[in-house]
Amino acid sequence: MEKRSNKFRKWAAITLTVLAFIAFITVVGSPYGNHKGFEYKLIRHSVEIDAPVEQVYRFLGNSDNASRWSVYVDHISTLNPDSFTDGTPGSKRQCFCNADESGTRWDELITEVVPYKKRQL
Repeated sequence: MEKRSNKFRKWAAITLTVLAFIAFITVVGSPYGNHKGFEYKLIRHSVEIDAPVEQVYRFLGNSDNASRWSVYVDHISTLNPDSFTDGTPGSKRQCFCNADESGTRWDELITEVVPYKKRQL
């Protein structure tokens, strides 16, 4: 009986050691963390696009293009196009994940625009 107990302890110790090692590697190798210019932790990812910044900025700022660049949003409807041009400060829009507008959706308000640099919601 004692032999069986020692064998169990040995396997338990090995298993815990392996799990601790996996946890350590996961934490150390994780992209989640502090990045220069940010006061909070995040996962930062960059993609290089072979096009002029002006062209990319206009494309991403046009709500009609949402389904072409988003894997999550099916379409975006502008809510006040008579008052504000799409993508400008004050512009309101509603985002839909499904074509039939069921399920997840939310409203956005453009609050700040720095041309060719940022569009803040």
